[in-house]
Amino acid sequence: MMLLLFAPWSTQPLSSMPLYKFTSSTESSEDRSFDDFFVKCRLNHSPISHVERAQLESLIYETSQALQSTSDPGSRDRLSEILVFQRSLLSPIRCLPPDIMGEIFSFTIAGNPIQYGSKKSSTTIDAWKLTWVCTWWRDLALSQPALWSSMKFSFGHRDSYEKTLFLKEYIIPRSRLMPLDLSLEPYYIPYSFTPGSGPVLNVLVDEVERWKHLKLLDFNQALIDQLVAMIISKQFTPEL
Repeated sequence: MMLLLFAPWSTQPLSSMPLYKFTSSTESSEDRSFDDFFVKCRLNHSPISHVERAQLESLIYETSQALQSTSDPGSRDRLSEILVFQRSLLSPIRCLPPDIMGEIFSFTIAGNPIQYGSKKSSTTIDAWKLTWVCTWWRDLALSQPALWSSMKFSFGHRDSYEKTLFLKEYIIPRSRLMPLDLSLEPYYIPYSFTPGSGPVLNVLVDEVERWKHLKLLDFNQALIDQLVAMIISKQFTPEL
């Protein structure tokens, strides 16, 4: 049975799809169909009208029939994957507006701050993991600054340039102008250490006017006094 390779509701040229895998003329129709539906799932190109939905349901039927009629293991595996993608495009969650998805994201990661430079559970769901699911979810997560406003960082005098740059260029900007909830935890603090010598802490203190809540973990009195001095030097005094 011949499968319709590309769904008729696609209006975006394939050459402009960033995740599209260009293939050779010798590639099988199943592989080309797999690539097309993979891209549609990643970009959330789901059917909008009743006509488009009917067209997709017809494709699902054709794929199911082709899967039942073939005995080739390779073809069966590929057709099964295509069927998963096709059915995924009919999932109700793909029709939810961005503001509702944003609320779901906020509820999902509630109590799980962005952690950088500190140990975290592999099962913890935070804003980072939301961006790993698909392009659609990544774009939604990056458009929601509230998801990036709760952070937990460890810092020390040995903070690398790459770690500091990543914080400054990729994490802080995503919170935009949202008030920040911060948890700070020092690691390997020598006797002569001062917070001002920690590059990561310097970046965070530069945003002190946006601090809403601040939680200090394993800070001794000397570190607290030095941190307060840094804050005062910025001419801002948040509620600690």
